[in-house]
Amino acid sequence: DASLLGEHLGTDKELGDAAKGSGFSFIDLTADRAGTRFGKLAVASPKQARTLQRMMSEVKDYKALIPNIKGLPEKLDELTFKTRFGDTDSPLYRSMIIEIDERIDSLPLYQNTD
Repeated sequence: DASLLGEHLGTDKELGDAAKGSGFSFIDLTADRAGTRFGKLAVASPKQARTLQRMMSEVKDYKALIPNIKGLPEKLDELTFKTRFGDTDSPLYRSMIIEIDERIDSLPLYQNTD
């Protein structure tokens, strides 16, 4: 599944940033996951594509596409990430992903999928 690959690539990029870059960012990961969700909607069906186009014609800013990022950890170096979350299979990390997905789910754009 292409969306699963996209999610893994986003996570791998953030882990690389934690090791040798700007740090792991759940904010960046939120944007990646919202973008993946948007792409899935855009190609789900011709009807869904038209619905999405109509909705996008009324969008005023990025807040329709990306949820509130307040409180999401960012700029975590590798040691801080490992100390706080362990790895990407840990319950705490998975709970962050669930929270991000719930924030995305709360946006009207991602609720109208028929």
